[in-house]
Amino acid sequence: MSQQTTGVAQAPRAAAEYCPLCGGRSMGTLERSSEVRVERCGQCDVAYVTPPPPVSELQEHYDEGYYAEWITSQARARRRLWRQRLAMVWAQRTGGDLLDVGCGDGSFLQMAQLAGFRCAGTELSAYAARRVRQHYGVPVTAGPLRSGNRPDGSFDVITMWHVLEHLIDPRGDLDEARRLLRPGGVLFVAVPNRSSRLFNLVYRVMKGAEPPLYTPQDKELHLFHFTSKSLRRLLESCGFIVQHVGLDVPDADWRKRWIDGAARAWFHLAGRNRTMAMCVIAKKPSEAAHAA
Repeated sequence: MSQQTTGVAQAPRAAAEYCPLCGGRSMGTLERSSEVRVERCGQCDVAYVTPPPPVSELQEHYDEGYYAEWITSQARARRRLWRQRLAMVWAQRTGGDLLDVGCGDGSFLQMAQLAGFRCAGTELSAYAARRVRQHYGVPVTAGPLRSGNRPDGSFDVITMWHVLEHLIDPRGDLDEARRLLRPGGVLFVAVPNRSSRLFNLVYRVMKGAEPPLYTPQDKELHLFHFTSKSLRRLLESCGFIVQHVGLDVPDADWRKRWIDGAARAWFHLAGRNRTMAMCVIAKKPSEAAHAA
């Protein structure tokens, strides 16, 4: 396996001796630095950063500067992106209680609310949570999903648009999402695709190196890297019924959209998802199915 060196300066923390998602102990190192490794689990195929940064460091990372382009130069492209994602939700549910986990600047929540959903959100960034409450009047909890103290079965729909890869404990948050969904409720999970070979090829040609999986100075701190196999396995192990594994909508960045367009053409020709991101639709079993 290829290895890369990344510079990092942080306090020593214990590295995982097993996969944090499936418990497997068959691991291979993809990247290594003096303090951090990116390991791939040979059992469930997920790649993960170990040891992960503390939650406080992540909360500081997603500050006002992180969202600046979202609400300025990228605003129009992102609204198009949110409209496409709302159409995906609308195809499954035409109303009800919706929770957006990691709601960012709140644009998706605003659209969903206007479409007739009763909306709420969570956001690790205190700045973003406060901004959404002030601008859109949507109740947003600042902090991890499990800090909301919400009753069982509070929602018909839960969305996680490019959130799972940023979390320290994706399994714990998916367990919580399952608890919060009503029987038959729908979960949408979109994540980057580690099998995005065309993007990796373009990056190698342009940069002369493999794209790094984790660099502490990056704007996007991805702690987990999923393939369709690893994401499906994780969702099923958390008690969800996977309905569909498909393509996510194109990125807001026009350069990435161009690369993704070629990968989408390959998907339609060969049926293999090599695009930059994927979206999975899963359901919480109904009470009847659960009893059976």
